[in-house]
Amino acid sequence: MTQALGEPTMRVHPSDQLVPRLALTGISKTFGDRKALDRVSLAITPGKVHALLGHNGSGKSTLIKILAGFYTPDDGGEAAMDGLPLPLPLAAAEAAKRGIFFVHQELGLIEGATILENLCIGRFSGTPLRVRWRVERERVRDDLLSFGVGHLDPLLPVAALEPADKALVAITRALSGHHLPGRGILVLDEPTPYLAADGVARLFAALRRATETGVSVLFVTHRMGEVERHTDQVTVLRNGTVVLDDTTSTVSRTQLVSAIDNRSSVSVREPNRERAAGTRLASVARLCSPRVRDIDFEVNQGEVLGLTGLIGSGWEEVPRLLFGDQRAIRGHLQLGADTVDLREQRPRKARLLKIAYLPPDRARNSAIGSASIIENLTLVSLGRHCTRRGLSLRREAAHTSTIMANFGVIGQPQQPLAELSGGNQQKVLLARWLECQPRMLLLLEPTQGVDVVAREGLVAAIRRQADAGVAAIYAGSDIDELVDAVDRLLVFRNGEIVASLAGAELTSRNAMQASQGAQSSG
Repeated sequence: MTQALGEPTMRVHPSDQLVPRLALTGISKTFGDRKALDRVSLAITPGKVHALLGHNGSGKSTLIKILAGFYTPDDGGEAAMDGLPLPLPLAAAEAAKRGIFFVHQELGLIEGATILENLCIGRFSGTPLRVRWRVERERVRDDLLSFGVGHLDPLLPVAALEPADKALVAITRALSGHHLPGRGILVLDEPTPYLAADGVARLFAALRRATETGVSVLFVTHRMGEVERHTDQVTVLRNGTVVLDDTTSTVSRTQLVSAIDNRSSVSVREPNRERAAGTRLASVARLCSPRVRDIDFEVNQGEVLGLTGLIGSGWEEVPRLLFGDQRAIRGHLQLGADTVDLREQRPRKARLLKIAYLPPDRARNSAIGSASIIENLTLVSLGRHCTRRGLSLRREAAHTSTIMANFGVIGQPQQPLAELSGGNQQKVLLARWLECQPRMLLLLEPTQGVDVVAREGLVAAIRRQADAGVAAIYAGSDIDELVDAVDRLLVFRNGEIVASLAGAELTSRNAMQASQGAQSSG
């Protein structure tokens, strides 16, 4: 049986603090004539959570891929692990042998396999002809317990798990198999975009149990709130160079944002901002689904309405129900003079009503990565680029260039969408729907995997639509982002709206308390 990572016998020894767990010195990487990394130096302390920030294209992914052995760094740099030379690149097996483990955004789990199979693959006990399943189940139960997911049955299929549990299973798999007690480093490359606040809290609780044993964590993220609340040290990359490296508690959010992009005008939400209620644009009555319980709400002109709560509390179903992507049990939508029975709503009917929906997980649900920017952008508006002779490619290309300039999309019109950064991809997809001149804009997790600078541009575009008379609904799990972006926030719990926050009441603390039942609705 494996030893639980939280046991006090595994506490990190003070002398271990003198030597960095991982030290990178002068790491560079060149692609053609472009310098993706320029003499990057980084030191990660044993038993600490170290955040790595930067805008899309800053070099974060390149650095992680060098550590993972996917890229070979330029000559001249050095790396060391616990004071011993670390040759780069490392083969995957060699990285694990030395105690470097990776959990990527997609987690790398086999959805159709059980938890047991995912955790044991490649390291089953017994012989090739006979697996000792009872021993494996006991070992996996111990490993899951040590990471706070002991309630999970090892025989459950991964596909049946909630997003937070999937992330914790991936971390358990990464750390449970190594044989360096009190050592090692876990590299987490944006593991939280699909997690609500409670899921993020559970993930970091598990990470803290790991760091108490001496394990270090390199945490790549775009979420400022996570950095401020859960990390010990922070490094910011910009254009391939280190521009900030400090203790997290000594750095303000303003300093972090300025370091990420010194041209950025990103600012923290104005305190006590409250807009006067405008004309009612849309209303929803008695909306009901398996997770939503007869809710009513309105969307007013000039406001961005936010929806949030814990994962599974119902808020994430509302945009799907309004667009017809998910069947409602009952409910009505009043959009201007149009009344829609949501039991009969379908995506095609929603489009005819000029309802636009931007779903989460753009790679799977919204974008065509192999298609060009032009093809993705004009997918739902080809008619306006047609003449009597058919589609005018010149007109389509010229219009695409104009839209790209207006939204600040960096790239070439003929470039495959998959080659763009996450922020630029999301700008293209939002612009595509705005081409239809929507009356209602439904956004579900629109800033997942998007850096703080790109997020500013997206939120500004959403704000312009609201000011122009579009009924804008922004549903998301990141409460900090929502508080900065919306005018009024509806908080869900157990399928019901338990709080409506605006003005001075619109704070992360109030929203979190409402979602967890720590305050009454208001």
